[in-house]
Amino acid sequence: LGRERIISALYPTLGRPLFHMDEASALDLQTRIIEASDLPWPRSMEAAEAVSAEPERLPIYRSLLTRMVFPVFARADWSMRKAAATLAVDRAALAVKAFKAQAGGYPDTLAEVDALGWDLPDDPLTGKSLLYRRTPNGFTVWSAGPNQEDDNATEYDGHTMEYTSGPYDITFICDPQRIAAERAERKAAWDQLQADELDAEKRAEQRAEPV
Repeated sequence: LGRERIISALYPTLGRPLFHMDEASALDLQTRIIEASDLPWPRSMEAAEAVSAEPERLPIYRSLLTRMVFPVFARADWSMRKAAATLAVDRAALAVKAFKAQAGGYPDTLAEVDALGWDLPDDPLTGKSLLYRRTPNGFTVWSAGPNQEDDNATEYDGHTMEYTSGPYDITFICDPQRIAAERAERKAAWDQLQADELDAEKRAEQRAEPV
């Protein structure tokens, strides 16, 4: 870290040649990142991670800016794939809801939706059909997620799971009772937060009052 600070301080005085060398390195790696994104998942992620690790092997005097930028590119590739999977899952969920509007109930399988002429997308992460189950209160549609395995519609928790490897799925869960419960839980947490803040303000005012 100290060495990088020294290089940062010297960069303006070292002039344009070093900056151009850094820029050339970045452009080369960006080109290879774009080429990696054309590969099927998960080979694209593996290739992107390999390219993203290369700046650490370059001399620091010609890769300072490149080192700052490239660690995020592997995650960006997965974010693009995740967005495509989310779109496919959402499209399938809308078709299931349209099926209910016509048939009066949710289908037992996605094949029933296909039979009505709906063009359902495949899972862009596996190239296979999306996963589906009917539940007592609604339905769930999901993609196999970054590890390309069925994790039983496990949702990303943001804490214990790796963003780019899982294990989790890309889900659309239609469950009115669950939604109502989650809304009530969020409202209770918000009300408690406001009450705690009001209590803290009152205690601060009491401490500030002259004895």
